[in-house]
Amino acid sequence: EYAAVNGVPYQELAISDPDPEYWFNPLKGMAQDVKLSALLGMMDDSGDQYYRGLNKDQLGAYVDLSERAFKLRPDLYEELELGAMGELFMANDFVERNKEMARAVAEIEGTNFNKGMYGSLLDPNEHQNQSRVGFGAGLTASYNSEAGQKSLTPGFCQKTGEARKAINVNGQGIVYIGADSTARREFAQLVSSAVLARTAAMASERTQGLISKDNPVAVIVDEASVIDKDLMAGLTSKARSANMPCLFSTQSPIDWMDRDRSWSKVSNNMNLMMFMSQGEIEAAKICSDFIGDHMGTQVSQTIRDGEVVSANLREANESLYGPEAIRSLSIGEMVLRVANPEVRVRWGSTQLRRPGIVSYAAAGSEADLEVMPPVRDYSQAPETELYHPVGEAADASERETSASERMTQMRKNLGGPKFGS
Repeated sequence: EYAAVNGVPYQELAISDPDPEYWFNPLKGMAQDVKLSALLGMMDDSGDQYYRGLNKDQLGAYVDLSERAFKLRPDLYEELELGAMGELFMANDFVERNKEMARAVAEIEGTNFNKGMYGSLLDPNEHQNQSRVGFGAGLTASYNSEAGQKSLTPGFCQKTGEARKAINVNGQGIVYIGADSTARREFAQLVSSAVLARTAAMASERTQGLISKDNPVAVIVDEASVIDKDLMAGLTSKARSANMPCLFSTQSPIDWMDRDRSWSKVSNNMNLMMFMSQGEIEAAKICSDFIGDHMGTQVSQTIRDGEVVSANLREANESLYGPEAIRSLSIGEMVLRVANPEVRVRWGSTQLRRPGIVSYAAAGSEADLEVMPPVRDYSQAPETELYHPVGEAADASERETSASERMTQMRKNLGGPKFGS
């Protein structure tokens, strides 16, 4: 809707959409190193690291050999394609077909052909055979699933009455990737990783001046818990200088942690972080620690026989927003942290769409929409300021708490309004 109203090109790939308007060819047109990055990003990082390492070796060798074959013998071999690759990795004649491809390349390269690079394809051991069959089965299952046939192949869109359009991350405007978890996790990871790999490659070309970066490309990845952390970190490290703002959303910072229980690989390159309510205390604590602290005043008292006989004040580090404050945020409320050019932290609220309203544009008037105030700093809000929806004022019994009540509790949790300074 925003894109339509503002005349901004918009492309959407919602992985669980049963009738998508766009489809995506994960590997077509990618450079060899980008294809390998995309394929590695499709692998489940939670599996056995030994077998994951074997898959990496075989994937690297296969991408190199298949790319050589396609460039040297396009009459015999097509560009690397996911469905065919999954089928080959499962095939009983995996070795024979790779040897045939190697011979075709060697006939042209002659003495420059290095057969030793492809040992995992031409003479795999037992463990390599086991790992490649498992990887191929997962790839094939994802590609042949209903979601795969909708998102990864051209077809007809019932909504538009037209053929599905191929998504182009090299264009301009807004690209939305809905990596929602209702799809198979492996499939969501496959598609989102391929899109991010292509986008990261484009970011590199824009920063190097190989293509123009005059037109911004905004990349939005929703439900981004399944995407590869290395791809995500690589894209965000280049995005700002490439004029490619990126927005990633997930349910919890735990989703972005690596095996060392750190999420710095992802968070270090984020300039704006928006923290909403967290259900788990661990997730709330991670958010609180990242938001930061400030010097506050603590009171210590000496009590004898039930009476205070002395009191001391001292300065100490306190969280700007403690875990309980994070957990108590209501719907639409968030804590915003901006890293550059200086660290700034604010509490605010954002507009909410009333359930049942399909489109803002279709609403009869503003009175038909229940919205919260636009994002702003409430640290100095008057105690008497109350929240009312646009249109008829809501009955107090229909609201959980007023803005005044929420702010009173927030200030109590945070030790006063100074947290917004």
